[in-house]
Amino acid sequence: MSPRPRKKGRRDLPPNLYTTVSRGRTYYVYEHPQTRKRHGMGVDKAKAIQAAKILNSRLMPTGREAETMAAAVLAGPDQIGTVLERFAATLPDRRNSQGNPMAAKTIHDYTNMLREAAGQFGHLDAHEVTRRHIAEHLNQYPPRSSNSRRNVLRQAFAWMVAEGLRDDNPVEGTATKTEVVQRQRLTLDEWRAIRDAGEPWFRNALDLALQTCQRRGDLVVMRFDHIEDGHLLVRQQKIAGKEAGNIRIAIGPELQRVIDACRDDVLSPFLIHRRPTRNRRDHQKRKEHWTQLVPERLSREFARVRDRLGIRSELPSRARPSLHEVRALGADLYRQAGWSEDAVQRLLGHSSQAMTKVYLSRHRETWVDAEAGLDVG
Repeated sequence: MSPRPRKKGRRDLPPNLYTTVSRGRTYYVYEHPQTRKRHGMGVDKAKAIQAAKILNSRLMPTGREAETMAAAVLAGPDQIGTVLERFAATLPDRRNSQGNPMAAKTIHDYTNMLREAAGQFGHLDAHEVTRRHIAEHLNQYPPRSSNSRRNVLRQAFAWMVAEGLRDDNPVEGTATKTEVVQRQRLTLDEWRAIRDAGEPWFRNALDLALQTCQRRGDLVVMRFDHIEDGHLLVRQQKIAGKEAGNIRIAIGPELQRVIDACRDDVLSPFLIHRRPTRNRRDHQKRKEHWTQLVPERLSREFARVRDRLGIRSELPSRARPSLHEVRALGADLYRQAGWSEDAVQRLLGHSSQAMTKVYLSRHRETWVDAEAGLDVG
């Protein structure tokens, strides 16, 4: 059935923008395409149209997302689009080798990857998807992203084999791509320069990051009431492909000085906090307290100060040291101070010593002592 044609005088309005008349004045109203909730847009027609176009570009599905939604509607019970949706529904019940469930962010990322795959070959039946279909899909992405999608699809098709929808897993025959580490490591002098150029809350954040070697998501949720019996309790946030852990960090003099600096005139339960300059509703929904920072804010501030100082400006943005490099720098400094790899591994919260070795080996060149001196006289 065709949509009802717009009345004369409203035909130049973009989708979801409507008019209403009150006391002889025309007001513009935007209707959210998903919730159908209406929002006033004022009386200025040009501004209302411009705002509606921006909202439509962000809220209405386009391109690959629209293809995915269409594939889901058209899919039959055994078509891959429907099957991948069924697999996605099982993600909250899946457990890792330690018996822990997936984090909400991991489920969100996996679901998006599955939808992207369904958007490309979702019209096929599950048994019709070949290795070539998988390879063509993965080849659209850079190595790191491609390998992540390969891992998710490998699990999905293994589930299909177990469910009797296929006899083989077409992902197994595809190749993983070599991931070249482009981002440069951070030096202690660079860390000092970036730290000293930041605001007090940012200096506290970098001090805490270097002392504890925790990820940004763990830094922003550290609370004063997480300090018990001379220890800072860290419940590590789970990220895709990583296992979370609980760490009790003994508070020595250096860490105590950082914690003391975090106690300022802003009343906050969080060690890292700041008084926001503007109220972002989308961020407030993610916060437990108005003074808390979202993880992205730490990363953006680090990049902003780094670039303002011109540190590694000769490199493209993706190759310049990021906030996460403070974690690797701290691990290397602890090693230089005589800490064992086992102690560094516990502080980082790594489940394997191999991952800790990656952090330490990439931070500096390692040399093997050898001797030479042939007597051929």
